Amino acid sequence: MGQGIDWLSKSFWIRRSAAVALTFALLGGVAACAPTETIDSEAGRDSLKTRALAALNQGDCDEASSVIDDLVLSEYVDNEARQLYASALACDAGMPNLVTTTLLISENADGLTTGLWKTLTEVFYDSDLEELERKYTSGFSAQDRLMTIIKPGTTIGISNQFTVDEWNPGSLLISDREEESRLVQLFLSMQTLGQVQAVKADPDPTTFERQRRLGAASASGAGWNDPANIDETACGWAGAAVTMVEGIDEVASMTPDSVAPTLQFIADTYGDLLDDACDAACQGIDLTLSGGADYEGNGCTFAADECRGTDSQHPCLMALRDRAFCATADATTTLDDKVRCAASGIAGFVNGALIGGWTGTP
Repeated sequence: MGQGIDWLSKSFWIRRSAAVALTFALLGGVAACAPTETIDSEAGRDSLKTRALAALNQGDCDEASSVIDDLVLSEYVDNEARQLYASALACDAGMPNLVTTTLLISENADGLTTGLWKTLTEVFYDSDLEELERKYTSGFSAQDRLMTIIKPGTTIGISNQFTVDEWNPGSLLISDREEESRLVQLFLSMQTLGQVQAVKADPDPTTFERQRRLGAASASGAGWNDPANIDETACGWAGAAVTMVEGIDEVASMTPDSVAPTLQFIADTYGDLLDDACDAACQGIDLTLSGGADYEGNGCTFAADECRGTDSQHPCLMALRDRAFCATADATTTLDDKVRCAASGIAGFVNGALIGGWTGTP
């Protein structure tokens, strides 16, 4: 069971009485027997939302998810229900409230500017790797759901469409989404990066230096440097990296003064570096400026700039935000191949770049 979270109302501005939520929590689910609690009535939907919020305030992630699940998967779903469901998944991922997360980042500000990947791993480390894997899997699902919280009146472009299920269309374009969901996604992406790295790079639990390449099965393995080894987890991790960078610029005005300069440094430093890494890997060339990320012979032969970001979405190609492209090979298009190549570019950069990478062996 994950930790309780109190960032929901602050981040998503859910306008629901705290006293009512507390009442439901103290009643311990008495409302479950209420005859109006059905998704086809407004009163029933409100009751379900209140119960889900009360469960979140108690830290009962599973209960919050189960209470709101049927509503989210129905024609009656709205952004408030989507927010609650994404929150339940983030809760299951172990995400503390935004205040606590911000404090963690503030306390490690120097580390974030000098050793981003190592510091994120240390901040969100747990020696129980199976538990971490369970958490980052929930984190991936929460990221998916956050992409379905779209600003009212927004028309999602065909190339930007991201579909979780029939009733929850999403967008890969960050500006299509509600600002509050972007803020949560920023902090969640940082946590997801740290959790995945703790599992997939075998860091030293004292120094948090990397002891193998990301995704490698052995100390000498290529891991995710090789596009052939890129799987859904690798793409989820790479997607979290670009989401972190783009999210900082999108929610700069909402971030606390104590961490805003550090976060902006990250965005300014890594935006172009990751964009260059994605593009170099897709071309299969040596990225000289990275000081160690060599993609020659990786099997990727796309033209220059095909894996770069755009003015509206930066860094890296838009599709990298959808890890489903790496779930299975698609013989009819090359987009999934581009995504794998781009993801391997980010991994190669983190594993090998002398400037901006994660120091370790090999």
